Amino acid sequence: MVSFDIASLYTNVPLTETIDIILKHLYDGHAKPPTISREDMKELLDLATEKSHFLFNGQLYDQIDGVSMG
Repeated sequence: MVSFDIASLYTNVPLTETIDIILKHLYDGHAKPPTISREDMKELLDLATEKSHFLFNGQLYDQIDGVSMG
């Protein structure tokens, strides 16, 4: 059996550009936009993708590279 360690599966995701595309589709598309402001949605997307924290074995970590999974 072979095992490989992977440091970051999503290293090539340009987060700023991706968030801008999401916002464009949500607010500039043909569907009814969300009830929260564009700025609030951007902040929520930033929090969910760029400011990730997790707890492992009682230790709190900040993810500083890549995008969270799971």
